[in-house]
Amino acid sequence: MANGFGVYVSDIQACPAYLNVPARALSVLKRVTWGRISKGSAAKRRPTAHRSPAGAPANARARPPAARLPTPRWSRVRVSAKILSWPGACCCCGGAANTRYRATHTRVTGTRVIRTNWRWWEVPYCTACLDHARRASGARAFRNWCGAAVSIVAALILVAAGVQQGQTAATRQTVQGLTLVVAVLLLIAVFRRYRRLMNEVTMSLHRTCCTCDIAINYDGWYGTIHTFHFASPTYASAFAAANGRKCVS
Repeated sequence: MANGFGVYVSDIQACPAYLNVPARALSVLKRVTWGRISKGSAAKRRPTAHRSPAGAPANARARPPAARLPTPRWSRVRVSAKILSWPGACCCCGGAANTRYRATHTRVTGTRVIRTNWRWWEVPYCTACLDHARRASGARAFRNWCGAAVSIVAALILVAAGVQQGQTAATRQTVQGLTLVVAVLLLIAVFRRYRRLMNEVTMSLHRTCCTCDIAINYDGWYGTIHTFHFASPTYASAFAAANGRKCVS
């Protein structure tokens, strides 16, 4: 077997006179090389532990990541109450909740006199699910704003090149062609960056996450009746069971 210096120990033992290696140096070399080989093979066999970002709950560290973005299955629950009971689990992954998410709804009424009223509910959540929801929203905002900016600038350049006087047809076509090529390349770069960001979001999800976005929508109220939409049917059932007779059809 070869050591780290490219010398075979078996060849040294077979030809000590040819290499002029003393017996004591040969024994030391065997101990060093075999120690390095055994350490290297043990390090290769040692499994690597999955590391979670700082601040993630203990139950989230033990769960494997999701293979792809989950498809939410929205469930509507309507309750009639002033005080609601919320399950202690995270609304997205179902793990132990260590923070709260404020689900808000804003109502605007009036024509001449505009009145704005808003209400919110503190929903149990975990920091890991809030983090991937924030990053997914940021990735979509990056795609929309950068894509719109590239499209608008390219359209303005094309219009300016078309109406500008004193240019030959060949020059005008060259400018428009170059503008289209650069715009297409920039859009490809934007969407590649967007896909990279969403892949990072997917890797941060867990198998029990029901969506990469916020898993609850507060759709407003009418009197004492409040309407919620949950991305997780399991959490929707737990919420309905926690409130019991307060639920309405």
